[in-house]
Amino acid sequence: FDARTHWPNCSSLTHIRDQANCGSCWAVSTASALSDRICIASNGEMQMHISSIDFVSCCNSCGFGCDGGWPIAAFDFYTYEGAVTGGDYGAKDGCRPYPFHPCGHHGNDTYYGECSKVAKTPKCRRRCQRNYKQAYYMDKSYGEDAYEVPHSVKAIQREIMKNGPVVSAFTVYEDFSYYKKGIYKHPPGRIGSLQITTTFLMSNHIGSRGRDILLFSIMLLYKKTKFKQHSLAAHSRTGSRWSCYKDNRMAVTTELAPFTALWGF
Repeated sequence: FDARTHWPNCSSLTHIRDQANCGSCWAVSTASALSDRICIASNGEMQMHISSIDFVSCCNSCGFGCDGGWPIAAFDFYTYEGAVTGGDYGAKDGCRPYPFHPCGHHGNDTYYGECSKVAKTPKCRRRCQRNYKQAYYMDKSYGEDAYEVPHSVKAIQREIMKNGPVVSAFTVYEDFSYYKKGIYKHPPGRIGSLQITTTFLMSNHIGSRGRDILLFSIMLLYKKTKFKQHSLAAHSRTGSRWSCYKDNRMAVTTELAPFTALWGF
């Protein structure tokens, strides 16, 4: 099953955002999944990009802005407070586009140049960009509910097939920074008995050009993998701090990194 081909009229499913030098993967992944689900729930009639910077700057309960946050809080914020539209850096077709220029994370980016230090969290500005014809509060859409998907591979599969992509997180080990292609399989070490369950196709938001990883496949290898413990979703109306940016690189070993997860399996 691949959501991109199952719902071909939803262009957001093939669009990958760039979080640049802001640790906003928790917000970018949530906004991406919401955009997909709005399109899917409306049978392709509502094509929009939910603004990730609206979560980063205006959701006080979501965490720490560009220094990490919680996707479930962003889903809750969308349900109760709503969010406006907003695409990539420089986009003119949304209320609040992403304010940070794309940059590289691998030490040798020649397309955009390397990311500088972690960006400061922008102030919450409840107004749309100049020349956008919709007022901020009129541009908002809202969710029906927010929920955690049960901790099983089958439950995640059913959720994707019925409602579309979910947001998931898994522990990022240092060897992931060397991933280039194929199926990522972290060595089992002393975690326990090996159990190959299934393979998921996922997207991340750390870069969109050059060597930066856009899509990757991950195989669930363990009976108790942290990946299965953090899968979140929400219906559109129509723990630990999750960080993803650290010292100009993807966080490793002890961080839980959210991704707009599971386009196919």
